[in-house]
Amino acid sequence: MADDLLGIKPTDPLEIKQQQDNDLVATTGSILGAEDALRAIAQSSGYGDIKTAMTAMFLGHNHRGPGNPIPMNNEQYGMTFFTRPRLNLSYDNIKHIRKFTPLLTDNQDSIARALRAYLDPDGSRLYYPSRLVDPLNAFIPLLDNNVITVTGWPDPYVDTYTSKEGLYKEQWSMVDGFADINGVLSLTANFRNLPKDPITYLFHIWTRYAAYVHEGRIDPRPDSILENEIDYNTRPYRLTLDPTRQYVEHIAAPIAAFPKSDSTGAIFNYNEDKPISREVDQVSCEFQAMGMIYHDPILIQEFNDCVCMFNPNMFDGVREKVYSPISAAYKPIFVNVGYPRINPYTSELEWWVAKDAIKAVIRNVQKYPGMDDVSSISPIRR
Repeated sequence: MADDLLGIKPTDPLEIKQQQDNDLVATTGSILGAEDALRAIAQSSGYGDIKTAMTAMFLGHNHRGPGNPIPMNNEQYGMTFFTRPRLNLSYDNIKHIRKFTPLLTDNQDSIARALRAYLDPDGSRLYYPSRLVDPLNAFIPLLDNNVITVTGWPDPYVDTYTSKEGLYKEQWSMVDGFADINGVLSLTANFRNLPKDPITYLFHIWTRYAAYVHEGRIDPRPDSILENEIDYNTRPYRLTLDPTRQYVEHIAAPIAAFPKSDSTGAIFNYNEDKPISREVDQVSCEFQAMGMIYHDPILIQEFNDCVCMFNPNMFDGVREKVYSPISAAYKPIFVNVGYPRINPYTSELEWWVAKDAIKAVIRNVQKYPGMDDVSSISPIRR
């Protein structure tokens, strides 16, 4: 008893075990009756049941006024996916363009070859592949992994009509316009620059190509001409995610967009007082966007369709035979690997990885014993 009063803890293992067994917090995570007590305290203070605060807020009015104990919205900025355009960077099309000569290199490990593969997925898949670019990837990881900000997303707004004033200055008003955003607007994207300045060069090639097509110095592919397609368009998908980065909260995208600037000029700024140039720590690019789509479920379908167009193995019925989705616990092991898919029923942002690659990683990671089957690391969701 004296030991208890002095705060001396028992040293006998049996006493420690008995004390732990009697500690409800240690064994059950709560004190018996504590939840009922907390509920009663919260309700008496006017906050209502803390566990059901969100539900109660939807169902009825809080007529006591102190507010609901609901946490703030903590969704993440999420991810941005830039789709690959379909430039025609074939040899016969660009051989007479002096600025595009570096793209004709045969070195599959060079940055120039990688940029050519990013911008011309059709040609690179058949004739000039790059070991730095996955031909089955519908997006541009060079941009997606280094984007810092994307600004300029317009808020939806409806036009109105207001009548003339009456004798007593009375008026009435109504909606007189469209809620959809169908006009042309500008989006500004800033990217974290990398050694060798590949992002600036990427946009330099991209914008020059569009200008040369306009001049008639180079031609799009015949199917693009036949279908009257603008082959230098891209589509930036903006996905906001929940705090676990597992589920898509919101999705938006313009109908189409194309870059119209690059930061090449900033490279050549000179300042004698600064031996290291900080002019191009970030690369800024302005995109001309056409229309804007918010909260439309068709964007989920179009996102998945785009992934399947580049990688036919991602179609339903085939995907489960070749790939397997990675569960959240093992996503850190497979960084920069896999193909995205938004589950249309749960809005989960899934990442599908080849089963062979999963098995290879499992064999090499010895700290995860017993994981010799693909289903143990990433069960397939139906």
